[in-house]
Amino acid sequence: MTYYSTARPGISNKDIEDILTTARKHNASNDITGCLLFHNDEFLQILEGEELAVLKLFEKIKVDPRHETILKLSENNAKKRSFGQWTMAYHNIIPEDIHPKTGEENLFISNFKGFSELVEQQGPSFNIFWGMAKHLIEE
Repeated sequence: MTYYSTARPGISNKDIEDILTTARKHNASNDITGCLLFHNDEFLQILEGEELAVLKLFEKIKVDPRHETILKLSENNAKKRSFGQWTMAYHNIIPEDIHPKTGEENLFISNFKGFSELVEQQGPSFNIFWGMAKHLIEE
């Protein structure tokens, strides 16, 4: 499942660290993997695992006061996990992610939300988007 949300006003780095600590502990005990991206007070997350476990987790996220405007972008039954080695990979997209030669944001950053909305099902857009996210995390 992939969803988008806006962060509540005034969210701090400590709040995000708390989200990650809780998510990693919960996900490890529920065989859930995934990735959380953060940019300009917006979250984008992919959750991977058994359908019921992911749906239960998403219900908890929907009532978490640190998130607003939660929108499920996609849900599918992928045969392979993109982030199977991480209970919750994380990347805060920051100015250092700007292309060093041109000084411009890369395509991934400049189209963060718009590109994510193309990810409605497992397929080329899904693979490109989350592949770019994985590359950022692994750097």
